[in-house]
Amino acid sequence: MKSIINRVAAFVCLAGIHNAASAQLMPTFIGSAELQGSQLGNPCAIGNSGAVGYLQTQPAGDESFPAAIRAIDLTTGTVLSEIGMLDITGAPLEAQELLIEGDRLYLLPSLMVIDISDPEQPEILGQGPSQPSGSRAAVQDGILYVIASAFQVRIYDCTEPSSIALIGQLSVFNNGTFEDIESTNDGRIIFGKGQGGVAIYDSSDPGTLSLLGRAQGFTANDVQVIGDNIYAAVASGRGSGITGVSMATPETPSIIGSYSYPSSVIWEHTGAMQSIGTGAIAYILEEDRIDIFDVSTPSSIQLDTSISSRTARMASFRGSLLLATEDGIQLYEFPSLATCPADFNDDGVLNFFDVSQFIVAYSSMDPIADLTGDGSFNFFDVSAFLTMFTTGCP
Repeated sequence: MKSIINRVAAFVCLAGIHNAASAQLMPTFIGSAELQGSQLGNPCAIGNSGAVGYLQTQPAGDESFPAAIRAIDLTTGTVLSEIGMLDITGAPLEAQELLIEGDRLYLLPSLMVIDISDPEQPEILGQGPSQPSGSRAAVQDGILYVIASAFQVRIYDCTEPSSIALIGQLSVFNNGTFEDIESTNDGRIIFGKGQGGVAIYDSSDPGTLSLLGRAQGFTANDVQVIGDNIYAAVASGRGSGITGVSMATPETPSIIGSYSYPSSVIWEHTGAMQSIGTGAIAYILEEDRIDIFDVSTPSSIQLDTSISSRTARMASFRGSLLLATEDGIQLYEFPSLATCPADFNDDGVLNFFDVSQFIVAYSSMDPIADLTGDGSFNFFDVSAFLTMFTTGCP
């Protein structure tokens, strides 16, 4: 095993980096699940290598059905099947957030850490102090970064969920307000700062966030990261749209592209965004309309198509988009965005971080690393990965 892993790492040092791109976007409806207690605005997430969706639901009926985290098998066709449920009675029910990293799910504002390694039997591992309602957050290597107010970010060490600890805070009272947050795979935290644009911070020291650079002159209420690019959405009033920012040089990020809706379009909802694979952004313009943007050429952001569905929250994994609706969930796939299997961390770039994630998956015998699909983990899976990595992304 060790010799195989060393081979993979050495190969990548020679192979270099490849950028991913997308083709014409064509969403395909895959399936749905009706779930008791679903309400518009409930959060969702995708975990377990893209095979399982998670949805937070409210108490239902005579309240004999509890508030819960529901696990749904996303591989069962047009009728998606619920396979697990975790009772979260007592957790705050408003303005929740679900985040997944590895086999752990993070629930806010209750700051609950849940083991989802067995989606049929999710288990609470620990709980920290409750956060303000509506808190946005990002997780990076077990460290949780929580927007606690317009001017403050709290940093929690959740690596030991039974003893979650506050290890740092960031307070900034100028250059906009903290509106949204995203993490990257190379030790950075990105903030959407409203009228202050975006800010890039170094998170290599988990308890400390150090400012690297800012891009200003636009409004950023929601942010998504694809590779070295940040996409920021304006989420209020007229003149709504998306701004693309390159952080290839994080100290001097620069605007590289934008899309503006016609001035006649009046914002009616949250403006939530979700990256899909490596070449597209889903953007909720209204509760019953999700616009899909092609960002494969960041300097020319194009509105490609739309999905008609009543939703307020989304999640994605590679080329799949999960929508949380007032009845349950809906799953769409974008075949043209699911054609880069070597991009293990979904950041649009093939590099050592993808290799690192493949090695972790291979070592733990995660099914995602069984690239030959024969149920075994051996040299043939490694060879398949190296071939995919060398081929790059179309």
